Amino acid sequence: MTKRIIFGLLAFVILFAVTYFNNLVFLIGCFCVAAVMIWELYRALGLKTNVFVLLIVFIPLFELGVFDFLDFGIWAAFIVLLLYYLFSDCSFNDVSKTFMVIMYIAVPIICLHYIREIDYGSYFIWFALMGSFASDTFAIFIGKCFGKLKLFEKVSPKKTIAGAIGGIIGVIICFVVFAYFIGWKTGNAINYFGFDGVISLAIVCGVFSQLGDLVASRIKREHNIKDYGDLIPGHGGMLDRCDSVLLIAPMVYLWVTQFSLFI
Repeated sequence: MTKRIIFGLLAFVILFAVTYFNNLVFLIGCFCVAAVMIWELYRALGLKTNVFVLLIVFIPLFELGVFDFLDFGIWAAFIVLLLYYLFSDCSFNDVSKTFMVIMYIAVPIICLHYIREIDYGSYFIWFALMGSFASDTFAIFIGKCFGKLKLFEKVSPKKTIAGAIGGIIGVIICFVVFAYFIGWKTGNAINYFGFDGVISLAIVCGVFSQLGDLVASRIKREHNIKDYGDLIPGHGGMLDRCDSVLLIAPMVYLWVTQFSLFI
């Protein structure tokens, strides 16, 4: 637990430094994180490296805005993968899983980049990141102290209902505190969301954080692995640390860009 906390804090400091600098630095950081997570997932799924090479070419193209990934880019990736399948010896199973990897990892990471580029994006990006870290941290401690009833035992035996509720409460607390901080730093720009809006976003992020963690656990259990890697001592691989961000990031992107649809 001590190692987990120490390296978790170190990762937080690095993350803060990356988000603090300009969009290009953050873009490079997004690309590196996505590349590591894709490699870890490819290794877990047992896919061929040549498909990984194809996918790794996609990410910088979409990240640099050659295509609008969330509109045209997904369709373009689908067509290119079908053509790749037609003219290579890669199995349809590998190509199908590759498309799922794009949806599962590349799209959420690109959402982080898009959030960073909007007005006050350097602040809003922390909703996506804090939603993951706060949920994980509070869920662990609350679950250890009060957890008895299992949340989804066949997928993740250690997760409890108390831990899940504690994680959501932790996200609410962190979001409210940070919302006041943003309001102070940005001339009350956060007032656009309102107190109820921040609470609602916190609940959504808390729930999707739990779901993201369960999805990653389900993949690991299906392929009989404990962690996706050992890059971060005490946490496992990059995907083990960032799994919940993958479901939170699209929700935060939709929230800050289409907030009127949610009220």
